[in-house]
Amino acid sequence: MTHSSAPSTDSLVARSAAAPLPPADELAQRFPVRPNPQLRTVDQRAEVLRNLQFGVEFTDHMARATWTPEDGWQNLRVEAFGPLQLSPAAAVLHYGQEIFEGLKAYRHDDGSVWTFRPGFNAARLSASARRLALPELDAQDMVASLAALVRTDADWVPESTGASLYLRPFMFAAEPFLGVRAAREVEYLVIASPVGPYFVNGFKPVSIWVSEDYHRAGPGGIGAAKTGGNYAASLLPQAEAYDKGFEQVCFLDAATGTRVEELGGMNVFVVDADGTVRTPELTGTILEGGTR
Repeated sequence: MTHSSAPSTDSLVARSAAAPLPPADELAQRFPVRPNPQLRTVDQRAEVLRNLQFGVEFTDHMARATWTPEDGWQNLRVEAFGPLQLSPAAAVLHYGQEIFEGLKAYRHDDGSVWTFRPGFNAARLSASARRLALPELDAQDMVASLAALVRTDADWVPESTGASLYLRPFMFAAEPFLGVRAAREVEYLVIASPVGPYFVNGFKPVSIWVSEDYHRAGPGGIGAAKTGGNYAASLLPQAEAYDKGFEQVCFLDAATGTRVEELGGMNVFVVDADGTVRTPELTGTILEGGTR
């Protein structure tokens, strides 16, 4: 196998770095808080934080906004975490028009809470939206939704080593209709989950199975977008990797089957003996990562 390392000319990293953000306190005010009247008790929250898993428990609130072509993004708010009311005909259920992001909030030793480069995630969300024919959310509004939710549920940010508050912004086609076109009603939400390490064994090396029969994405497809369909396509080869005793699957390029592209849950980095770090070129089939 070979792999290329040429730099991308359209990096989301560069795009996000060029767009400085206002202070978080200022941004958070864009999402007024409607307090959850049924907050969990201190003891209930403490129990969750003592037994951290990944993506199982969620905080008391979520951020939310709605889009229509007539009014754009509207009704920005933080409200109680809870079930969504959705028509069985909602377009997302039939055509998969949805995108999402993932980042973390960390508590520092002085008690303050930080996220890592949220402007990058905002830029990537916009890029995914363009590819899936969804409305773009202004980068400042996206970061504002994170800031407002983290401030509201700050007590849920873990203090233990290796733990964090995982933030999941997502957007989906909510319009109830059956027809192949872009939806005219879209919902945007952010939910939060206190988590430990993603892998069961914590911060230790993982074994990798290289899939030769399945590909995550192909040229001209949606591989560069963070959308559920890409992950659905990876579930069978990931199960194959598990069956063979491996913890992650590595995908090769669909065109030649000779170039390393990415893993099922992360980008690939190769460290040479001389310390040089290389990573596959962004060709439209790879999801650009924030640490890349």
